[in-house]
Amino acid sequence: MLLTNYHTHTNFCDGAEQPDLYAAEALKQNLKALGYSAHAPLPFPCTWTLPYKHYAEYMATIQSIKNKYKDLIEIYCGLEIDYIPGMWATIKEMLHPSQLDFFIGSIHFVDHFKDGTPWSIDGSHEEFRKGWVEIFNGDSHALVRKYFSYTRLMIKEMNPPVIGHLDKIKMQYRPDCFIPETDPVYRSELLLTLDEIASAGCIVEINTRGVYKRNENDFYPGKWVLTEMAKRNIAVMINSDAHRPHEISLLFDEARYELKKAGYHHIFHFLKNQWVKQPI
Repeated sequence: MLLTNYHTHTNFCDGAEQPDLYAAEALKQNLKALGYSAHAPLPFPCTWTLPYKHYAEYMATIQSIKNKYKDLIEIYCGLEIDYIPGMWATIKEMLHPSQLDFFIGSIHFVDHFKDGTPWSIDGSHEEFRKGWVEIFNGDSHALVRKYFSYTRLMIKEMNPPVIGHLDKIKMQYRPDCFIPETDPVYRSELLLTLDEIASAGCIVEINTRGVYKRNENDFYPGKWVLTEMAKRNIAVMINSDAHRPHEISLLFDEARYELKKAGYHHIFHFLKNQWVKQPI
């Protein structure tokens, strides 16, 4: 069974430990490859991203780990890059993505408050509720349309090789706040986004973190979405979104099981500097 993980956060951003400890743990867990994916620097203050002043150090550190482990495990240097409308040109100029081995495109921010502060849908529920009320006036349909429209814009503008935690906004559903996945508008927007992904040929990660970290009952994306993805022959990979070394391959067996149930027979890995399809 081939194990790899390409969604890994260290203490360069909001992860817990030094990068070398993740490689050592990956080797212990018999991974074939490990990709580092720090939250990319942003052109505005953010407490959980890699500060731009440490970007060169991050790149050099991962290169050092590559050299140290070159005969033991494949190590890759990447980033998880946020898509924010109107900022891609600036972020691209800052980061030079072509110098990376890979990157993950993700949505964490949707719109902004009146003072211009970007609003994260990935923080506490209190922060989410504040934006839901102040920015969207409690209009969940308007919010979900904008969230998935950002994903579609990201695909067109960034062309990310990997799309991170596609439906993460579902984590914020409460009976008195936002909408469930069964809502017709939610489903329609997500299916429209899957059509865009299928046309673009991006790989969608199956992200296990919500289950092992937040005790949620489904991965990102969830079971019904995986079935719809399989119908469209959308490429998939399994990532843990690890913030601590021991999380590197958590729930991968369960993720493979759900992929098989959905109709998948293969997943993608980045090996020898290219994306390759392998049996689950």
